Amino acid sequence: MKLYLPELRLRLEESDDLLRERAAAVLQAPAEAIRRLDVRRKSLDARQRDVVWQVYGLELEVDPALVDSRAVAHFNKLPKRAQPAPQPPRPSKKLAAPVVVVGAGPAGLFCAKRLAESGVAVTVIERGKPIRGRAQDTKVFRKGGPLHPESNIQFGEGGAGAYSDGKLTYRTDDPLAAWVLEGFINYGAREEIRYLHRPHIGTEHLRASIVRMTADLRDKGVEFRYESRVESLLFRDAGSARTVTGIRLASGDELPASSVVLAVGHSARETFESLHAQGVPFVPKAFAVGVRAEHPQAMVDRSQYGRHAGNEGLPRASYALSQKVEAGLERGVYSFCMCPGGEVMACSSEEGGVVTNGMSYSVQRSGFANSGVVVSVEPQDFGGSPDDPFAGVRFQKALEESAFALGGGNYHAPAQRVSDFLKAKVSGTVSSDATTYRPGVREADLRSILPPFVVASLEQSLPTFQRRIPGYASEEGILVGVETRTSSPVRIPRGEDFQAAGWEGLYPMGEGAGYAGGIVSAAVDGVRAADAILALLA
Repeated sequence: MKLYLPELRLRLEESDDLLRERAAAVLQAPAEAIRRLDVRRKSLDARQRDVVWQVYGLELEVDPALVDSRAVAHFNKLPKRAQPAPQPPRPSKKLAAPVVVVGAGPAGLFCAKRLAESGVAVTVIERGKPIRGRAQDTKVFRKGGPLHPESNIQFGEGGAGAYSDGKLTYRTDDPLAAWVLEGFINYGAREEIRYLHRPHIGTEHLRASIVRMTADLRDKGVEFRYESRVESLLFRDAGSARTVTGIRLASGDELPASSVVLAVGHSARETFESLHAQGVPFVPKAFAVGVRAEHPQAMVDRSQYGRHAGNEGLPRASYALSQKVEAGLERGVYSFCMCPGGEVMACSSEEGGVVTNGMSYSVQRSGFANSGVVVSVEPQDFGGSPDDPFAGVRFQKALEESAFALGGGNYHAPAQRVSDFLKAKVSGTVSSDATTYRPGVREADLRSILPPFVVASLEQSLPTFQRRIPGYASEEGILVGVETRTSSPVRIPRGEDFQAAGWEGLYPMGEGAGYAGGIVSAAVDGVRAADAILALLA
């Protein structure tokens, strides 16, 4: 018989070896009554600060003869388990040309995996380099070397998520999400990502998983073409709709395709514009911009864990902050891509622009915590309309170019203490040693480049964040600008069949197309594209 204990608590200092004993006590049964114990969920509860609890959801297989019937009646409701999605059947129809997947991020790779495991020929096109070459280019840039516009934190094998902290959080019971997580586990991720409340594997483990994944896909027959940027689509015009027949690369090469899965990231601006010029529909969408805030990790740990801060049994503390403000419109101000024990990264992908984001390794030992502090931006803020879908791109780019100039024109980022930002002054005390951002920072007045509604929103929200995390708005906090690539500023409209409006055989998916917001959600969206293609071949 299976039972479920939704909340069994152990103190921080207690070992999970006690789970069986404590579960038996809850059931008022002997320990031998529990034949099997599986952890379905694990989280931390540090709300009391002086007492940190490990909170488990446990699925038990018990001997009903040894468990009181009242306990059975109370704990017999098992939560819905998200089962890995079954592999779709192999298609009965043969394709004259492979499915071309544009982009080797999570959406593209998991789409290719799903198709290849069903026997469909797939070619993956990636504008950047494989991870190892990409990592070298990124390392050179962080040391003050030149920016490689086609090989950086935005472009290359693994997508932008390969330079994050490897968050695998998702908010859905979709069985495809469980299928994606199992995929990561099969490629080397820790099995605990199945049940941790906030699973992350660290950027280095995520990259290693991607390397294993691409090797496996090659073994399954998937062809990869790196350093190949798609310039346009090949198609035949059928009157009311166009049918995609292939792609043309910037090199001039043309590749036939039975379908094209467009899984580019949110920074593929040239691709967006070239496709729009061919008639692919785009519409503007909301996103968020702001700065990246960096604080001593010890300060964040104290705010979350109280006297337990520094305990080796605790992960580095993270936070999630949000507030509604009035600044022209009602807006949300919130923390974004929080990286405990991480680094602020130089994420430029175009010459003459500064872009920030965060990353952390699995050990999270930088000594700093960083997070975006961003303000929601609506199309009316930048004049976006169906007639001008790329106004949001220009809005982002103008901020990035202003940050480049304010930072000194050498990809150093403008930075300012949180306390100084709120006082509208520059104290001259911020040096590159005060932040993990490389190649370096230059202290400047961030108010001079941020839109007035962003400044007003930060002025209203930062004091509130200070009350929630003491020290947040003090001189210990550094704001590094600018954070602009929170999500795609455009969306490609698509139908229930996942094909772009008016374009048969074109499947816009993932973050760049405006339909995802993280590693797992992007991967799931890519799998949906694969399943839609397979449904037509059944």
